[in-house]
Amino acid sequence: KMEKKIELPKVELSGAKSEQIQIDHPLVDTLKIRKQNDKQMKQFTLAKIYGSSFPIQMEMEKFLVSQPLRMPNLQSSHLGMDFLEGTDATIEFADVLNDPSMSEIGVDLHTTMEKNLGMESKLRF
Repeated sequence: KMEKKIELPKVELSGAKSEQIQIDHPLVDTLKIRKQNDKQMKQFTLAKIYGSSFPIQMEMEKFLVSQPLRMPNLQSSHLGMDFLEGTDATIEFADVLNDPSMSEIGVDLHTTMEKNLGMESKLRF
């Protein structure tokens, strides 16, 4: 048996903070390309089965469902998008950990809306 050793390229951090540099795993690009190919294949299959307008209708529905429907500072679950993409039955990292809606920090809607509308006052009590 011959074993091949694969060496990853070495990155030098000269004068830069290591927190600011992010190195992606080599398979990240491959997974992105595969996801795009799967999406194109699914659209092609749907067009052949249900007609050429069906994939366009699905994209329009995804666009409508992806629009924010809540106040700017409140998180939206985008449950409709999960149904349309077929990811409603999967559990991912973002579903369990690092969910902003589970934050311990309270949300001040009045301050957020004042900031968004440019009415932020300098005086705070």
